[in-house]
Amino acid sequence: MTFEEIVEHAGLHVEKHTVETEDGFINIVFRINDGKKGVQRPAAMLVHGLIDSSDVWVVNTRNKTHAFVLADEGYDVWLVNTRGNKYSRSHKWLDPDNDVEYWDKSFSLEIAKNDIPAFIEYAKLHSKVDNVTVIAHS
Repeated sequence: MTFEEIVEHAGLHVEKHTVETEDGFINIVFRINDGKKGVQRPAAMLVHGLIDSSDVWVVNTRNKTHAFVLADEGYDVWLVNTRGNKYSRSHKWLDPDNDVEYWDKSFSLEIAKNDIPAFIEYAKLHSKVDNVTVIAHS
């Protein structure tokens, strides 16, 4: 199943968003909640490890999957996909399959410097909150 199918199968609402960084990377972020419009919730962001994807946060049973537990507890859950993973292989002017410049950086540094701040600001704006709880692993 796709990421979206896994979430929908669990009975939750999922949205797919794109977040562009200052250096031109275009990343996919999934948002999970109960689907009730107009309900303000605290925001939580789940960040995967360096060579992983947001899939890691939805691959267990409903009551043991971090993303689902947080959504069930009333959080607006944002699951990020950092540059270069299977969901986030787009860029404004570089082609990851043909341009070595796409890969010619310290990914961990650039993710910390560009991706994570962009994700947090995007989640704050769309969740209409002042802060976001970030949970990460590596």
